[in-house]
Amino acid sequence: GAPTYNPWVEMFDNHLNFHLHYDGKHNSVSVLNDKPMHGEPAEYEPASEDPTQRGYTHGFGYIAVTTNLEGDGHVLLVEGSTVAGVDASLSFLMNDSKMDHILKEASQPSGLGSFEILLAADFLKSSSPDAQIIATRFYPGNGKR
Repeated sequence: GAPTYNPWVEMFDNHLNFHLHYDGKHNSVSVLNDKPMHGEPAEYEPASEDPTQRGYTHGFGYIAVTTNLEGDGHVLLVEGSTVAGVDASLSFLMNDSKMDHILKEASQPSGLGSFEILLAADFLKSSSPDAQIIATRFYPGNGKR
């Protein structure tokens, strides 16, 4: 979750573009987008009152592989703005057909490169988590943006 719930993730902030942010006033978690690409918002906000915005109703999922603190390996981060977001992230991560193209895109001659995946999490009628990719980032070399 956001640093309020998981302060350890702040150690990797300088490596990441997306950041979960807790808003105490509205008791909600949004996703800040440091460097929006064309067509992306600077902030992804939950829209719990608008069920037509698929995924935003139940939360955001987030998966990142980034350089570890020593710079000699990688760290896997799996987060969610809600329980649905965490579940959808884990299901996405463990689904070979969904992760195959991500891993191919992140592959480099020296091994796996760093990447970030932002997901809109939703639940299907069968209660199984589902997630749609809403933004990605792939980083060459040591993975620092």
